[in-house]
Amino acid sequence: MRRLLGENPHLKVLALTLTTLLYLFVVGERAAVRSFTLSVRVGHLPPETVVLNELPTIRVNARGSARAFARLDAEALRTVSIDIDDTSQARWEIRESDLGLPSSIAVESITPRWLDLEFDHLETRTLPVRTVVRGTPARGFEASAVTPTPSEILVSAPASYFPDFDAVFTDSVDISGADGPVDRTVGLAIPRPYVTFPDTDQIQVSIEVDAIVETRTLDGVPMLVSGPVAARCSLDVASISVTVTGPKTVVDELEPHEIFAAIECGPLVEQGAGVYTPEPSVKNLPATVRVVETRPSALRLTVSPAPDPTPPPGGSGGGAQ
Repeated sequence: MRRLLGENPHLKVLALTLTTLLYLFVVGERAAVRSFTLSVRVGHLPPETVVLNELPTIRVNARGSARAFARLDAEALRTVSIDIDDTSQARWEIRESDLGLPSSIAVESITPRWLDLEFDHLETRTLPVRTVVRGTPARGFEASAVTPTPSEILVSAPASYFPDFDAVFTDSVDISGADGPVDRTVGLAIPRPYVTFPDTDQIQVSIEVDAIVETRTLDGVPMLVSGPVAARCSLDVASISVTVTGPKTVVDELEPHEIFAAIECGPLVEQGAGVYTPEPSVKNLPATVRVVETRPSALRLTVSPAPDPTPPPGGSGGGAQ
């Protein structure tokens, strides 16, 4: 036995090699079934024409030898292209010839085989720009004016979009915590496929953020008479109501006892004793706050006569005898 195994070794190696090759050939020719998932690519569309609906993926089952499948280009099995020559046709069939498979591979099934395509043509129109603002300004402030530049732009989109597509919206501008003007350069939101902006897709947005103006009435504001001769002047009220307006954050903090109303008595005393109805002047208000109204608007002030400068008669006298 050992002698037989040792004789003609080169012939034995050759026989083993041929056997292996024969086995590989038989295995390579054995029929196999493969499944592929392909995306659809539409080509040769007329100018300014688009497909609106989403295209499905295609499932293909094919039969062939393992050798035939091994020779396939992997990239060729990722997409299937269909050329459009008539956009009035609504349904298109995926044919075996569209797959580009060699004749050694037979197609058993294509799912779905029919595609429903919705075509539309692109139009260009001029639409206004609308700014999207989010967030809340600082306490006591509000956005008073929003200005996009440019205020309108050219928009290219499928014609069927335009009945409901009457404005272009910007990306959002955040004004959280703002206490003054906000300026931003932002992009444009693309609401649906095939929407483009031929001229520009950048918008300069200016937002005015101003203090909120509030009007408030303060009751019980002290009423004072000032001047070196104030003792000769008397009022019929000790306090009044004052209506003021100004920034909300400032007006909200005001307290009646922190301000006061005054009348300068000196000019009235110079006019002589009598009853006058002067207007009070509110003091100690913040610079950003102004008076709208005082109630009563005119007070009743009495100026008493000046004291007699002649001293009263003094001493005693005697009568004639």
